[in-house]
Amino acid sequence: MVPQAKRPGEEAEVDFAEFWLDLAGQRRKCVLFTLRLSYSGKAVHRPVDRTIGVPSSVMAG
Repeated sequence: MVPQAKRPGEEAEVDFAEFWLDLAGQRRKCVLFTLRLSYSGKAVHRPVDRTIGVPSSVMAG
């Protein structure tokens, strides 16, 4: 692994991934939003409905 030299708040990575989920007896395709902070390596993962976008609570907090 190559060491990263990032300052706090300087950089983050965002990604979307599709996955399948069994919900109420039905198989559904879902989308997972991931935000990873480069400095700390901490990440947030949230399922989203791509038809309405990323929930504002994900971006706010």
